[in-house]
Amino acid sequence: LPVELPGQRLDREVDRIRQTATFDVHIPDRTPTFCPGCPHRDSSSVLLELRRDLLDSEYMLRAHNRKPVDLVCHGDTGCYTMLMFEPNAALMHNYSGMGLGGGTGSGVDPFINNKQIVFMGDGTFFHSGQTAISHSIYNGQDITYIILDNKTTAMTGHQPNAGLEYDLTGRPTFPQQIERIAAGMIPKQAAKDVRIVRINPADRPRYRKLLEQTILADGVKIIIADKECGITSHRRVLAQHRKTESELGYLPRQTYMNVISSVCEYCLECTNQTGCPALTIEPTDYGPKVQTNLSTCVNDGACHRIDACPAFEEVTVVRKQPPRAADEYVDLAGIPEPPRPLHADQESWRCYLTGVGGMGIGLCTAILSTAGHAMGYSVQFLDKKGLAIRHGGVNSQILFSRMHAASNGATASNDAASNGSTATPLITYGKADLLLGIDLLESTRAIDPKHPYRVASPQHTCAVVNTVVTPTILTLMGRDDFDPTDLEQTLRRYTRPSGYFGFNVGDLCERLLGSKLYANIMMLGIAFQKGFLPLTGRVLESAVRSVVRHETERNLRAFHIGRKIVERPDLFIVELKHEYESARQAMRRKLNLIRATHRRRRGQQLARQFRVLLKQTFHQTRGHRVDDQLLRDVVIRAYDCFLWGSMPYARRYCQRLVSVFAKDSHQSNYHLTRTVVHQLAKVMLIKDEIYVAAMCTSPEKYKQDRRRFNVNPAHGDQISYRHHNVPEIELAGRTFRLPAIRTRDWQHKLLGRMRFLRPLLFAHRREAAFRDWYEALVDRFEATTPRNYQRWLAILNVPKSVTGFREVRYPKMEAARQRAETWLKADPELFEPEAGDRTVRLPVLASA
Repeated sequence: LPVELPGQRLDREVDRIRQTATFDVHIPDRTPTFCPGCPHRDSSSVLLELRRDLLDSEYMLRAHNRKPVDLVCHGDTGCYTMLMFEPNAALMHNYSGMGLGGGTGSGVDPFINNKQIVFMGDGTFFHSGQTAISHSIYNGQDITYIILDNKTTAMTGHQPNAGLEYDLTGRPTFPQQIERIAAGMIPKQAAKDVRIVRINPADRPRYRKLLEQTILADGVKIIIADKECGITSHRRVLAQHRKTESELGYLPRQTYMNVISSVCEYCLECTNQTGCPALTIEPTDYGPKVQTNLSTCVNDGACHRIDACPAFEEVTVVRKQPPRAADEYVDLAGIPEPPRPLHADQESWRCYLTGVGGMGIGLCTAILSTAGHAMGYSVQFLDKKGLAIRHGGVNSQILFSRMHAASNGATASNDAASNGSTATPLITYGKADLLLGIDLLESTRAIDPKHPYRVASPQHTCAVVNTVVTPTILTLMGRDDFDPTDLEQTLRRYTRPSGYFGFNVGDLCERLLGSKLYANIMMLGIAFQKGFLPLTGRVLESAVRSVVRHETERNLRAFHIGRKIVERPDLFIVELKHEYESARQAMRRKLNLIRATHRRRRGQQLARQFRVLLKQTFHQTRGHRVDDQLLRDVVIRAYDCFLWGSMPYARRYCQRLVSVFAKDSHQSNYHLTRTVVHQLAKVMLIKDEIYVAAMCTSPEKYKQDRRRFNVNPAHGDQISYRHHNVPEIELAGRTFRLPAIRTRDWQHKLLGRMRFLRPLLFAHRREAAFRDWYEALVDRFEATTPRNYQRWLAILNVPKSVTGFREVRYPKMEAARQRAETWLKADPELFEPEAGDRTVRLPVLASA
């Protein structure tokens, strides 16, 4: 009979599980991207904008009097390989080995009429890229080489290259210059036809202009984008911060990049143009909004330099004494000893750690390995790092095997094998004893039967999972999403019923310890206290002290906070305001705000008028099934209408709500009223310069910022702002776009009080016309049949897709109006929403 090998048995078992498993939760891919602060991000965002303009026939006719131009882009192995992925996929059409991107462009050039771009790093240039440039010059080709000079070979570990003044051992040497090498390839008779320029891509206007002129010129062109690698730059800044903190105990001055959530339109232009993983999504009263991640943002300014909206600001915090840390209020005394480890009697123990690059997977692996050796285990581990620091998924697999007395020179591995345990750290299908998931999405990937590394199972695996959501790049771009509740329910179903522990450790770390970077150590504390680690507390603490190089005591405190979470999770749960605040509480908050922002008598009078207005509005809902959260939404939006245009504007909003509510019915759960509550406020709250200035200086915003940045004025802390704006004024029927400026708070406070300037300088006529059109649409609403009700629901929901500012917003407004008008003309029984269309442009073949 044929012999069946162990591997064949494993393959058959894997196939059986895959065929029988029911797994319907959506797990989106996590594509890598550039690191926060990466200089390539500046270059790619400018090129994306330029490529769109080069494809615009009107722009090309007006600016260059020529037909549109499409680009064919090449690249190879390096940091710029991230151009293969969204949002920069349009800038790298093929991938090849290190230095071969230029060879691909050179080989394609005779057969197409497109303008070509070749991306190349400085390390690649010195490695093998010079050959392609020489070949292109020799053959007189039309290619633009963009050499990304970030002063290191960053992709493979920041090794030096020939352009630096020191070698691999740190000894001084003679740096070679890219310009001189490239110039040496040019024959004298062709020297005037080859452009070689060096520029910092962070200087966005000059870089954009230079790129446009250079790409549209003929021949070989070389642009050297000169900016230091974001990782090495940030390490230097971080080292200086640590030195200051060690001397003073705190940072006297620190600047953060912040997004004003009330101003953000959630158009996702910032994420689509930069793909920065330091941007995240947070829930607000107006739905999801973009925000910066304080744990990963390096304040390089790439997000605001695209000038997409006025929501970005620089917040500078000045302190005179160490801030009081939130974790000082956490009493860590009297934590009971954990139960006997669940896997204490096993011959081997397998742990699978998974997360996103930068979450400290490797650090946790080092701590567990060090502790395992100290306990006398035979320890093996396997790291999958890859694109670790570039928002890619990473994981580690650890194996603890018991050490038995080896005889006759037998090795520990042979001893482990003789006792029936595996001799490799690779965890077989569903055999992990512990899943330590520092990222919820990557944790779910470890139990998906469609993936080759399904390591968790209900029979063997305990799980400790951080339930904070780390969005993927496609999620940030609005193209893909996932439901964290579904993921957690699936994790519970596919792990041991009594061995699952999920908690929002990431947000808790940022609130208590000032950074999400402590989440990995906190989760080790949770796993230890639950009895999921076959290690003692003394050995784990010793391992943390020996492995962690900086802030050792802070990490140990995070470890013990994790233990405390297991014993008293109720002490650490914080609900979002919009999830627990009632309509009555929201009303009281807004009335106090009106009194605080106006003079005494005037404030009391306006507060009384606002209260009467809302009482009259809510009087219409008596006896009907209207939930409290909908009433709260009305309170918040009515107040914002008051902030925009005083009491008459708020009354205008509420009167239309009452008219729609009178035509609606509780049988449909007032869906159409809910739609109008949100969409009518969306079109009425035109975010012109005056309203934006008022939101930037709102007392509620100041209160949120003090909490977010841990600012206490009683301790002498001060907070100041620099707002990024590109003002636009309308004068005598003409529109003037002013250059980008940075403004202070006093300027915004002054402008926010000048509503009389709105019709003179800040009319925003397109947005006002769209608002008037939508208000007329609301007045026309009549629902006679259930089908017609659904049609009107779709019609009145069209502003939902209208987001952004100016050029981003205008096409969306026009598209929304066209959809609504089409549905208005359609038979209520036959209307269907329009489907989007995507086209892919192909290279232009050379003529014969």
